[in-house]
Amino acid sequence: MNENRISRQLIEYLEYKHSLGFKLKHEESVLKNFVRYTLEYNYDGPIKRDIVFQWISNGKPSDKTRGRKIEVIRPFSKYAATFDDQAEAIYDLIYMNVHDRPVPYIYTEDEVFQLMNRCKTLYSPDGIRAKTIETIIGLMWSTGLRPSEPIHLVTSDVDLHNGILRIRNTKFSKERFVPITESVVQKLSDYKSWI
Repeated sequence: MNENRISRQLIEYLEYKHSLGFKLKHEESVLKNFVRYTLEYNYDGPIKRDIVFQWISNGKPSDKTRGRKIEVIRPFSKYAATFDDQAEAIYDLIYMNVHDRPVPYIYTEDEVFQLMNRCKTLYSPDGIRAKTIETIIGLMWSTGLRPSEPIHLVTSDVDLHNGILRIRNTKFSKERFVPITESVVQKLSDYKSWI
């Protein structure tokens, strides 16, 4: 069986959400995982609490993982129940605090310098890996960039003359400009001339 009732509903749901401008990268992955689960068991019925709870419990995940899966499937189940009178909407959040975050750790300047120095010991035959990671660590610490942001920088995003970084495709799909200090400009200039 290559498709079932739930897989057809998921296609419609994703088309609808995408037409509204939602990207749903993570959610789409989780929902497709749910559909694969129903296909593996040759389930061709409507979305029901029983099949959802079997899926979220598959492999003995933590309560946090189960809660996140429920959180993703809830809007889809409500959508399916709107058009399918046999489908059951999942309304309740059974697992609490799925978004609890660990207490952040703020690295001291000494710790950052230690990390940057340790990069020199990384396996890097041509040296670029070690130099790049060292530069990224320093850039994140000095600017507060998210880990994915310096990785996506291209040469045109770095204005060394004015001391500005252009961050594209941020967490909320917005563009922002981050000022950098003269010492960061110097380090980035050194990195650019080195590579």
